Amino acid sequence: MLPLKKTKLYWSSVGVTKEKGPVQQPDGSFVMQADNVPGFPEEEFMPPEDALKPCVDFFYVVGFLQDARDFWSSHVRSYAESIEPSLDKSKAVRGFMEATISVNDPPEAKLRKLYERAQQFAYVNLERRRAKQDNGESFRPSKNIDELVKRGYGAGNEINLLFVALARAAGFRAAPVLLTARDKRFFRPNLMVASQLDAMVSWVQIGSKDYYLDPPTVYCPFDLLPGMKPRRRAIA
Repeated sequence: MLPLKKTKLYWSSVGVTKEKGPVQQPDGSFVMQADNVPGFPEEEFMPPEDALKPCVDFFYVVGFLQDARDFWSSHVRSYAESIEPSLDKSKAVRGFMEATISVNDPPEAKLRKLYERAQQFAYVNLERRRAKQDNGESFRPSKNIDELVKRGYGAGNEINLLFVALARAAGFRAAPVLLTARDKRFFRPNLMVASQLDAMVSWVQIGSKDYYLDPPTVYCPFDLLPGMKPRRRAIA
């Protein structure tokens, strides 16, 4: 494999030692040789195959980058800049929040009410989007949180972002948390590919206690997460 001009070629592996991994050649290309690779044994209740099968992933990086920490820091800053304005400046969210909780409610009671209300929004997943399209109905993501409140349903991570906005409007410290859904793979920090972070939950803090919540998941109780979303913060 020969790197493209003006880029840096990196590689990350699972189950491959550095001694047996790709070797850079004098011309800048990488060559890897693998012999006698054993078959992959499947086991009942095993983690996702993609997290265990030996593999090597190559990826390009453009511009100056020292290490994986720089990459993820840059990614999360860019993501935050794209969503922050909509989280803190919605009149519809503030009105929605004030109609949901009472000023006399204890902090956790307020958060529970906001969580329950966010769960009442219909989560339109990929299958339901396709069903709408098959029935001749058009589906498109909400332009902003105000539109989401008006429509009463959302796709992807929109409901998590709505919940974060509601929590902030109520005075809580809150933020969306990007992570890797562990029913598919495990997060690999050295693999600098942003699409690894393919899931989201909401983080809210009350005093010294951290709450991790996922309102789009139907019937998921308060302060619990579905099994495919690990209870640990990846990037917030």
